[in-house]
Amino acid sequence: MLTYLSIIVTAIFVNNIVFAQFLGICPFLGVSKKLSSAVGMGAAVMFVMTLATCVTWLVQHGILEPWGLGYMQTIVFILVIAALVQMLEIIIKKIAPGLYQALGVFLPLITTNCAVLGVAILVIQKGMNLGESIVYAVATAIGFTLALAVFAGIREHLRLVDVPAPMRGIPIALICAGMLHGIFRHHHRIRASFPSKYTNCAVTPKKYRDVTAQFYYILTTLIHPHLHPRRQYQRGLVMWSFLAKFAGNFT
Repeated sequence: MLTYLSIIVTAIFVNNIVFAQFLGICPFLGVSKKLSSAVGMGAAVMFVMTLATCVTWLVQHGILEPWGLGYMQTIVFILVIAALVQMLEIIIKKIAPGLYQALGVFLPLITTNCAVLGVAILVIQKGMNLGESIVYAVATAIGFTLALAVFAGIREHLRLVDVPAPMRGIPIALICAGMLHGIFRHHHRIRASFPSKYTNCAVTPKKYRDVTAQFYYILTTLIHPHLHPRRQYQRGLVMWSFLAKFAGNFT
C-alpha cells in the first residue's frame, strides 16, 4: 500500500511530468488558454496514458521480450498509442463535439505527446509490475492535468492584468511556466523563505506578495474562489506547504 501511495504522491507533486520532467510541453502551452479546454485535454490524456501503459506493458512482456524484439519497443509503442488516440478522437467527436472543437489539432497530437510515450517506456525501465504501472500512469496523468489546470488559471488571470505589449501572449506564458517549474522543483526552499508568523495572520505584508505568492493565490482561487484574496494566498501557502512536506516523506 505504501508503495502505491509513494508512486501517486511522487508522480503528482514531486516528479511532475511537466514541471519536473519537461514532457508534454506542446499541449501544456497550446491547450492552456482556457481552464475548460485544459481539463478536457487532461481527461483525454489520462484515458490514453492509462490504457496505453497497460497495453504496452502487456505487449512488452508478452511479445517483445519473449521473441527478442526489444529493439522494436519505441515503434510498437507509438503504433499502440496512435491506435488508441484514433479511437479516442472518434469517441469525443461523437459524444462531446464542443470539446472536440476546443481541443482542435492537439487531440490527434496526443499520438506524438512525449508524456504518453515517456510513461509507457519509464514503467518498463523501472521494472514496475502491471498494477504499479497503471497506478503510475493514472497519477502521472493527474499531475499533467494539475499542471494544465494551474497554468490555464494563471493565463486566464493574465488577461485581466496590464502586461506590456511585447510580453503578451506566449512570452509571459513561458516566463510563468519557468516560475512554476521552479516552484515545483524547489517548494521546500520557497516555503522556508516565508516567515512562519505570516502564514496564519489575517493580512500578508506587501513585500511577501511576490510571484510565488501569486502562484499560491491562483492555486487556491481555483479551489476556494469565495475567499478573500489575502485569505486565498494564506490558505494556498499552508496547503502547498503541507503537500510539500507530505511529498518529502516519500523522496
